[in-house]
Amino acid sequence: MAEFNAQAGPEIFAACQEGKSEAAEAIQRTFSLETPPEVTPAEPQTISSSDELINASGAGLLILLHINDQAAIIAIPESSKILPDWYREPDTTGVSKLTTLAQELSMVFLPETFMALDFASEHVPDLSEAITRGQLASECGHIPIEVRAGEVTAQFDLLWPLINPNDIFVKTEDPTPEPVAEPQALPSQEEPSTSFSESQFETLPPYIRSLLKIKVAVRATLASTKMSVDKITKLTPGSMIQFNKSCEELLELEIEQQKIATGEAVKIGEKFGIRITEIKLPHERFLPIQQFQKYTA
Repeated sequence: MAEFNAQAGPEIFAACQEGKSEAAEAIQRTFSLETPPEVTPAEPQTISSSDELINASGAGLLILLHINDQAAIIAIPESSKILPDWYREPDTTGVSKLTTLAQELSMVFLPETFMALDFASEHVPDLSEAITRGQLASECGHIPIEVRAGEVTAQFDLLWPLINPNDIFVKTEDPTPEPVAEPQALPSQEEPSTSFSESQFETLPPYIRSLLKIKVAVRATLASTKMSVDKITKLTPGSMIQFNKSCEELLELEIEQQKIATGEAVKIGEKFGIRITEIKLPHERFLPIQQFQKYTA
């Protein structure tokens, strides 16, 4: 597998060129532009500090794309005037729009070799400070992407790799208030974590680690129905099959015919995806304990 470093610039630039029309459509949908903007990626560069970025100053939108233990970012300055007013404090719909934008841009700006596994998109008060917290590699790849929407021309800065991506969105804490005595609370049980860090994974028994590496087929089911064999044999190109399911209903995610989650259909570039909205708990069965009979000789 190719290394995710500054030398990957030509491969990432090729992906940006190929996906620029899809990126324009994604930007138009998210920012409610009248027409798709013109997206023009420039030749890849190598930089060593966020200080070399002319546009990475002041507030803006930062899109974080996790790739294993590193990340790529897309910085969009507020001064470019392309960001909508709601991006600073988005409601539920706005959060969904920004997350979808991050997913779509990751699909079209990064090649399959460096597929992003997680996404985040948030307003930051200072782009340069946030990028500094994320710690650029000593040699960092940089592709300036010009986005022209009518009379507005913005520059998106695509940067990679960041060494500490989890520190990007660290909020500045308020001054610590003086401690106030609180009544002692009874210990509560915390919900178990559903994800493992690499260090936690290594502490698991070998057979558990082997189980977690097993790949299983995951299927998103749109709808299903039953038909007689006679009707199936009469199907021809153009035949219509009706399902007893509304277009607005959620999709079901299954593993080996077991429902594990539900979600809504989303478009990621030219591909289809599912955004998880609910995880289905496994079916539990409770069996009564048989009463032991005491036998005497």
